[in-house]
Amino acid sequence: MLHCMSTTSEREPVVPGRSAEEVNEEIRALWFRTGGMLNGEQRRQYQRLVMEWAAAAPEPRERPDGARRHPTNAA
Repeated sequence: MLHCMSTTSEREPVVPGRSAEEVNEEIRALWFRTGGMLNGEQRRQYQRLVMEWAAAAPEPRERPDGARRHPTNAA
């Protein structure tokens, strides 16, 4: 189940220095621990992690099928 992410300016600080792969692993672990059902605090953690992942990830490359990378299926 996907949840909409807030567009408010209340953002937690991004932890510098981790690779996109490291952050992706933490995102996967969060989803696994919660069974895909995030409460308010977990959703905020997920949002922070996605922002951190986006900052650490190289520019998205299009795949042959036109799809783009996403943190949970980045390769």
